[in-house]
Amino acid sequence: MPLDRSKDILFTHPRDNYNTGHRGFFTMATLFLFVLAAGYIILKSSPIFLFPRLTVDEPIHGAHITGNLVGIKGATDPMTRVTINGFEVYSDENGKFDLTLPFPKGFQILDVRVANKIGRESHVVHHIIVD
Repeated sequence: MPLDRSKDILFTHPRDNYNTGHRGFFTMATLFLFVLAAGYIILKSSPIFLFPRLTVDEPIHGAHITGNLVGIKGATDPMTRVTINGFEVYSDENGKFDLTLPFPKGFQILDVRVANKIGRESHVVHHIIVD
């Protein structure tokens, strides 16, 4: 009995037409450009979805300060609104901010907050003693 090789994939005719649309140059180039554009958009928009960075350099936590004026210095994202105990200041193009506020004598709480464009907020609380 002879073998029926008509259904065997190894013995198909070389001129059989297979769909090669998924392997075409135009399709691959379009897919590459789409992945490249999506990566660029994700890279540029990722800081929006993260919490903004915030550091308070002066005064340090637990500092004893003489006089009623306290200089607050720190860093955050560039051109961001910073709120210090309800007073607003904007950071410069390097992300630095500086504000001097009057405090009464005694134990004081320094509350520094910064929020990004979609409302994610970072805050730092320092306790200081004003003499």
